[in-house]
Amino acid sequence: MDSLAHEDHKWDIPQLFQELFLETNDILWFLDGCSGKLYLSRQFYVMNGYTQEQEQTIRLIEDFYPLIHPADRKQVAESVEKLVQRLTPKLAVEFRMINRLGKMRHILIKGHLTERIMDGDATSGSLFASGTLTEISELKQKASQLNRLTYFDSLTQMPNRSMFTYRTTVAVQQRLADSGTCAVVYMDLDNFQRINDLYGQYFGDDVLQAAGRTMTEFLGPELLVARPSGDEFLILFSEIEGKKALAERIEHLRQLMARPMMVQGREIQLACSTGVAIYPEDGHNAEELIKNADAALHQAKKEGKNRNAFYEVAIKTALIKRTQMERELHEALSRNELRLLYQPQLDLHSGQIIGVEALLRWDSPTHGQVSPLEFIPLAEDSGLIIPIGLWVLQQACQQIEVWRRQGLGHLTIAVNLSPVQLSHEGFYATVMQQVKGIEFVATSLCLEITESILVDDLSRVSAILSKFRSKGVKIALDDFGTGYSSLNYLKDLPLDVLKIDKTFIDNFEQGDTEKEITRTIVSLAHILRLDVVAEGVETLDQFGYLREIGCNKVQGYYVSRPIPADEIGPFLQALEMT
Repeated sequence: MDSLAHEDHKWDIPQLFQELFLETNDILWFLDGCSGKLYLSRQFYVMNGYTQEQEQTIRLIEDFYPLIHPADRKQVAESVEKLVQRLTPKLAVEFRMINRLGKMRHILIKGHLTERIMDGDATSGSLFASGTLTEISELKQKASQLNRLTYFDSLTQMPNRSMFTYRTTVAVQQRLADSGTCAVVYMDLDNFQRINDLYGQYFGDDVLQAAGRTMTEFLGPELLVARPSGDEFLILFSEIEGKKALAERIEHLRQLMARPMMVQGREIQLACSTGVAIYPEDGHNAEELIKNADAALHQAKKEGKNRNAFYEVAIKTALIKRTQMERELHEALSRNELRLLYQPQLDLHSGQIIGVEALLRWDSPTHGQVSPLEFIPLAEDSGLIIPIGLWVLQQACQQIEVWRRQGLGHLTIAVNLSPVQLSHEGFYATVMQQVKGIEFVATSLCLEITESILVDDLSRVSAILSKFRSKGVKIALDDFGTGYSSLNYLKDLPLDVLKIDKTFIDNFEQGDTEKEITRTIVSLAHILRLDVVAEGVETLDQFGYLREIGCNKVQGYYVSRPIPADEIGPFLQALEMT
């Protein structure tokens, strides 16, 4: 076996390390923290285009740094220095490297300190670091594709609704901090369908592209202009000085949009209606502002189109209803008005039902069956989500035990977590108290979080979820692709499952974009060794495509509607007979 020692680079690496370096296909590295001597395993040289004669030419850490992209070099050097100086126990840094063939590669370096393992010269010191270099170029490429498909409109290349929602959330947080105001403007091109009818869809697409460019050029880079769908556009004024100045700016834009424009040699004249919602008076988050700006837009169109309207309608009525509903929600638990339904999840490989998602329902004697989209935000804002969430967990854990006794112990129950619950002090201890003493409950429980949980404190959330996972509880990221999708979240969070939001599945029939996004999500999840569950599957075509692209599990009305717990057993029996 070749020795790793060189005349001017001699150090006695034990036989175990020599064999590991020479036999592995992974890229390993070994660093003498005192002398700066560096050893890279042969695979590094192979990946970067070195000939066999050129191998082992990188003998010092200082020889390695010039290979790193200049923009990343300082961060890597500082991170390595912190490691050898014992300022951090571990090393994990991403950087770019251009190999000898001119190809850019994305690399993840990981490492940790080790005790003295050499026998030779004592002056060599006893601080050593070792670790791995992993190429993550494919992962980065998949993430970039997913980001483009998820956050940008394929026709105009403008930001889409998801990106707009994210940027509006950031603006709201900034204005909350400085007590300022921001505004969302919802625009619709009046009678745009006539253009499609007269000249065709392709011509209409060119008009939309031209309209988008006009708005973006007029408003400038400091304002975000997005195309959520169709002939609609969204504009974010991240900071405004007053309602009057905002109205004047919108009117100037509307006048500009009304000027004749040339498209494919034809002169086209547009008219547009706009609706405006202002933070904080018209909404306290992105979703409310967009919804209320849309309501104002509909009011403008109702009043005759080609005009602007500010959101002012029915606010008092909505507040009165909200106050009444909150008061009744306080009493819903004690009155047994809340109940759980369970929607089965089908494993596409085995064809078996392997789990269910617990879905909360409220049967109000006053309001009837209240949508979770309405009462869950109310429960979060009022703090009622804490006792309600605890009740849901209690019911789910008890149901796991009931099903186990009935021979259905293979079923996993997924329970949705609110950001409010996860941020509540003592939440972990409370949950573990529920599963204590109930055999197999922890391993049959899956906690679902949404991407909105991750905005405030990723490291704190990750630490809490890791504690759950260490006890056997599974962790799922729900509604992926509709919020703050980030590769960092997927890499850094202790996840087991990725759930694709039903909005992607719903739009399969509208074109290939949503299908391609879904395919990319599935591919990315599998690279990260995550199971994928598709929600909202309602048709055979959706089911077939998801199975074709390797999705692991599905749920939705094609498999089963949400049903009471006592119907799960008969449902499984009926499924086995088909």
